[in-house]
Amino acid sequence: MRETLLLAAREAGRVLMEKFATGVAVAYKGAIDLVTEADHAAEQAVVAIRPEELQMAGTPTGLENEFAAEVLASTFLGELTVCDVRVNGRSLRFKTTQSTAPAQQVYIRLPAEKLKLFAR
Repeated sequence: MRETLLLAAREAGRVLMEKFATGVAVAYKGAIDLVTEADHAAEQAVVAIRPEELQMAGTPTGLENEFAAEVLASTFLGELTVCDVRVNGRSLRFKTTQSTAPAQQVYIRLPAEKLKLFAR
């Protein structure tokens, strides 16, 4: 998780430097609490990962960026299996070389070195 947060902070910093280099509009959040368009831009980022880069395990590994998930569906496609899982009420689909059955609890890991950060 630390690597992911550092990646996000670096991208936000890059956006801020880009905005401040060209000048920014200023607005006020409160009496003296101002916010610039650069601040708003720095808050807009998307973290992405290719579906085949997600890792799945039957037991927790204790590594960073890992969370429990419930398998909703599993479709075997020869070399790969497409898994649909639910994490905190949200659905996620990914590809794996491992097999799993619906209703099984698994642990999904997002390797920090495979995450990409994009400004919106």
